[in-house]
Amino acid sequence: MAQVGTDVGFEGMARMLDLAFKLKQFAAGMPSEIKEVHTLQVGNVSIEWEELIRKAYQMATPPTNVVDGHDVKP
Repeated sequence: MAQVGTDVGFEGMARMLDLAFKLKQFAAGMPSEIKEVHTLQVGNVSIEWEELIRKAYQMATPPTNVVDGHDVKP
């Protein structure tokens, strides 16, 4: 029997929402825990592909003759 005059707090609402979410996932056949999967893929891009990507996105091509130096103060 429910008590008259009792208020549901934030904790109770959060627990009800959590239960509703888990029941929805169970009914839909979804996994109950969501796990993050990190797949870091590192690869080299060939020079031809790099040129095509720069052309497609209209990026400036890097200069071919770069000279290392330092600033000269007058």
